[in-house]
Amino acid sequence: MRDVIEFSTLVEINPHTVVTGRSVPFIGMEDVSEDGRLLNIRRRSVSDLSSGLSAFRNDDILFAKITPCMENGKGAHVVGLKSDAGLGSTEFHVLRPRRDVVPRYVFHWTQSKRFRQAAEAMMTGSAGQRRVPVEFFHRYTIPQFDSAEQRRIVEILDAIDTRLARAREVLLKVERTLEGLMSSLADPRPEYAPKSWRVGPLGSFIQLQRGFDITVAEQREGDVPVVSSSGITSYHDTSIVAGPGVVTGRKGKLGRVFYLDGPFWPHDTSLWVKRFGGNEPKFVALLLSMLRLERWDAATSVPTLNRNSVHPVMVAIPDPVEQRRIVNAVESMERRIRSERMELSRVEALRTGLIEDLLTGRVPV
Repeated sequence: MRDVIEFSTLVEINPHTVVTGRSVPFIGMEDVSEDGRLLNIRRRSVSDLSSGLSAFRNDDILFAKITPCMENGKGAHVVGLKSDAGLGSTEFHVLRPRRDVVPRYVFHWTQSKRFRQAAEAMMTGSAGQRRVPVEFFHRYTIPQFDSAEQRRIVEILDAIDTRLARAREVLLKVERTLEGLMSSLADPRPEYAPKSWRVGPLGSFIQLQRGFDITVAEQREGDVPVVSSSGITSYHDTSIVAGPGVVTGRKGKLGRVFYLDGPFWPHDTSLWVKRFGGNEPKFVALLLSMLRLERWDAATSVPTLNRNSVHPVMVAIPDPVEQRRIVNAVESMERRIRSERMELSRVEALRTGLIEDLLTGRVPV
């Protein structure tokens, strides 16, 4: 059974720090990510800063006084400071690790769900102004680990953080690649299209049709999706369009585009593609998504899209073979994004579990 110590034995809380100079390093709440990464250290003129700011040094930990226990609480470990000291937002507590305490060990504690929940339970003040009091750090107790064990815990959790950073970076690159694919390969604007693509009004390539009214009371139990302006909202036992099909919002929510492989019922609040004119349905869905159809809102009290306003819009379309290539490329990137998001979620869950297990001593280091 491990000895239990107060968290305050690890750190000095809001220690006095002398900050000199006309301009100083400054960290605001907006400079810290929602998962504890320090995004930026800016320099600010001292004359532009208000009094009562939180002074910090390199290796200090900033812990948000306001809602720190939220699922993605604010807080950061200050590293890479090129000055003797800096100033932070008044909404930060400054935690300075004592001698023989590993700074990243303190930081990982402030990132744990258990720690944030305990901090929230002790917040004081009126609604909208609640803050974590200094007393919290004196009352909160943790298992005692010597510096060697602290370094081992940090080694494990930092390795997970490195894996998380890589997963986020890969996901961002894939998402940006998909954006580039969609804009460069399937840009519907004629002035940016290859010369081999056909140019003309949208209505000369496809035909949009208003959906069909059906109330919830009229629907019977079945597996045919009823597609409204916001997507599949219910199911019916009868289809009115064989599919595959493409549907977009006509009234209410505009701009979203839905592709359906099989039979469906397009609701009265939607427009559906009645005629594809030999074009690849999935490419048509991509094309309509890129047109940002909400721009043709009829400006009524309820957002409304008139097909007669959209049909004359000039577009450029490749031949069906090239359309299929574009669709295949986009689908490949979408699969990659789903895979990377799953991996990111897996590592995030692993990190959450390890923080709780290692810091509490539930799992031996």
